[in-house]
Amino acid sequence: MEATATSARRTAVVNVQRLSSGDVVPTASPEATSAPRPTCQDAIWWYEARAHIGESRVIQGTIVRTRPAPDDNVLLELGQLYPDPTGFSVLVPAAAGPAFEGKTVCVQGRIVSVLGAPTIVEREPSTIRVLN
Repeated sequence: MEATATSARRTAVVNVQRLSSGDVVPTASPEATSAPRPTCQDAIWWYEARAHIGESRVIQGTIVRTRPAPDDNVLLELGQLYPDPTGFSVLVPAAAGPAFEGKTVCVQGRIVSVLGAPTIVEREPSTIRVLN
């Protein structure tokens, strides 16, 4: 038992000395994995919307929560729950909110910043395409 422990210590000391001298063995990098493309034509994922504020784009994502908003509207939160800054929201009339909860959708419109979060204001929720 003691011989095994001594051998393990010697191996560890040799490895530390090798690393200290700058003799490092490079670690192989894993192959890059490609992210799947959205299924809606010309769409980007919800998490890419922040880079496209001010543009009209098609956004795809899963609605993780709906919550009330001012003026008889509801926010559809895609990807991450508010206040996570990476999330994305779609503002729709309140009557439309429950129909979209938990659905994966594509929505087209101008991306604006509302309280620092990328948002599309959709006055016609019938134009939101439900994928599932």
